[in-house]
Amino acid sequence: MLIRSIPENLKTLARGFCLQVFIFSASLGNH
Repeated sequence: MLIRSIPENLKTLARGFCLQVFIFSASLGNH
């Protein structure tokens, strides 16, 4: 119910944010 109330663009934004955090933490672990 809660997921359906969230706009599609907001879900895409959240997915992109999670991806950026994942890439950031991955690159941080390489150093």
